[in-house]
Amino acid sequence: MTLTVEILGSNATAPTAAGPASGYLLRTGGGAVLVDAGPGVMAEYVSRHRLSDLRAIVVTHLHADHSLDLMALAYRWTFPEQLPRIPLYVPGADADRLKAFDAVFGIDTLPGMESPMHAAWEVRGMSLDGRVEPGLDDLCLELRSYRAHHPVPAASLRFRSLATETVSAVPQESDGWGGGIGHDRRGVHNGESRPGAQESGALESGAWESGAPTGDLSGGQRNDDCAGGHRGRRRDGGAGGQAAAAGATPGDRTANPSDRPADSADRPDDPGDRPAGPVTVAFSGDTGRCDGVLEAARDADLFVCEATYLEADRQATEGHGHLTGRMAGRLAADAGVKHLVLSHFSVDEMRADVGTHAAEEFSGRITVAARGQEHTL
Repeated sequence: MTLTVEILGSNATAPTAAGPASGYLLRTGGGAVLVDAGPGVMAEYVSRHRLSDLRAIVVTHLHADHSLDLMALAYRWTFPEQLPRIPLYVPGADADRLKAFDAVFGIDTLPGMESPMHAAWEVRGMSLDGRVEPGLDDLCLELRSYRAHHPVPAASLRFRSLATETVSAVPQESDGWGGGIGHDRRGVHNGESRPGAQESGALESGAWESGAPTGDLSGGQRNDDCAGGHRGRRRDGGAGGQAAAAGATPGDRTANPSDRPADSADRPDDPGDRPAGPVTVAFSGDTGRCDGVLEAARDADLFVCEATYLEADRQATEGHGHLTGRMAGRLAADAGVKHLVLSHFSVDEMRADVGTHAAEEFSGRITVAARGQEHTL
């Protein structure tokens, strides 16, 4: 089974000139799973895909830069026509907080929009203890969640493709739904809030800048067989890959070409490089270093890892719970990751250097995330 990871957004806190806040898409033959829904993510998604191709949403935690577009998605999901409800996975301890979204944004005079979140999603609380989260069998995916280190309940995620039609899961019931840290313009944490710290300038091109997508990003065919048979309807994804070409930045490459081959995320994937069996894709979510994220990333074929800062003090990393580029590289090395994708940047200017920092600790393939980028496994 082919599994494609598409970057929708890679910014911390809010959209910038480089694109939306946190958002990623896992595409299989059976549909797509959205991982995080920060501001700007919905617009990026619908520029290339049909809303109805979404089969599930997973939100690592309920900070706004990972969840704010949930209501925008729910509005469009319920108006002008109601789409079938799909699972929304969030940390179990925070599942009830989603009802506050409806209390603020529900529209009593429009049938079906009185409680948009309830009408759109079947909310499922994640265990954060490494158990399989049921419900993604039809997509031939297995999801496990692990407790991340962050001020609110937060998940590090581990997706594994399935080569058979069955998955062993612990039965779970639906739940009934059916900060101010500063940094300078280089992404260096300075321990205080500075209102102007995130103003955006022109994005510099650097050795680690990642590229725009190539080809059609519209999706594939319905897959009813996890062993790889594709059959059923063709999905029309709309504008296709060209929509993301605007504002493209150069392809990423390694810091030491003599040690490792040059790498570009938008090159055609060599089928010979893809894992022969099931593949594992992990997401750190927002976190400091902890056992949970290390376990989620263990031996992953691709690991999307936060690298919020170039440099940071202990309050930012161990207190609040974030990583620097070097820390992300060290984590990837310790977990045995094959391909590290750095994301969740506090400022655009750090994109030129964060890959070099990570390469000081990690000798595998490194990519700096950029919107529209694809990785096929």
